Amino acid sequence: MKKLQSGFTLIELMIVVAIIAILAAIAIPAYNGYISEANLTRVDTAYQEGVNFVRAEMSRRQAIVARGGTFPTITPALWTAALNTDGGTAPDGNPAFLEGSATGTLAGQVGVTGNGTDGNPVVIARPAFDPADDENTALVAQTATIDINGVVNYGS
Repeated sequence: MKKLQSGFTLIELMIVVAIIAILAAIAIPAYNGYISEANLTRVDTAYQEGVNFVRAEMSRRQAIVARGGTFPTITPALWTAALNTDGGTAPDGNPAFLEGSATGTLAGQVGVTGNGTDGNPVVIARPAFDPADDENTALVAQTATIDINGVVNYGS
């Protein structure tokens, strides 16, 4: 009795490998673009959430002061700790907010300075961020200064 051979020929295997290579060549750049866009969104969202949180907190503080209450001075370190409580991270894996000015173009951490008193408003600084290293999709550096009344002034 003759035994039938089964399996793939070398040519069939090479065709499958070629098809996989073509699909990978298409998918990898698209995936990298997706990751870059997600990181841009992560940095910008952290910045906007920081501005909204500080603005709301300043307004809340003013309402309590208007009723005769007082607040201790909040340092930039305390603002940073409050902003980082939700566990958000920058694209490099570090906390989304850091005390001081925003870091360079690669880390994507949002900086927090000032303590929120009359002469020292809180400044939230979004760094220039361009993970794809192309100027078409980059975030430009921007600051938001939040005064004691919760008024936000945007600058660059």
